[in-house]
Amino acid sequence: MRKRFARREDLGLTPAEFRVLQRLDTPHKIQAYLNGIPQNFEPDGQTALSVREVLRQRRSHCIEGGMLAAAALWVHGERPLLLDLSAENDYDHVVTNETGQVERTAEEIDRIIAAEHQREPRRRVRV
Repeated sequence: MRKRFARREDLGLTPAEFRVLQRLDTPHKIQAYLNGIPQNFEPDGQTALSVREVLRQRRSHCIEGGMLAAAALWVHGERPLLLDLSAENDYDHVVTNETGQVERTAEEIDRIIAAEHQREPRRRVRV
């Protein structure tokens, strides 16, 4: 499969915003960036911040961080895939497919689901 790289214009970002995503060229750097910004506790009500707003406001919650991670991966030619892990009695979680390898990611998700189900049998995890 041929890689498709996101251009700045595809994402609607300024040159400075796009440079941030260009610097986030490994899953580790992406996670470190997200760990380095405050969590978005939505003090003024629910949000769904765009990648641009996450970069501007320097805060995110799970789906917002997932979207930034997917955009950063896309800039580097990886498929921007997100997995939503729904939960009962807990917050949903979003996972970015950092490899572009759906089968490998599916196996890892199956492992996570099995571990979560063993830890909390009543938890509903939907992929």
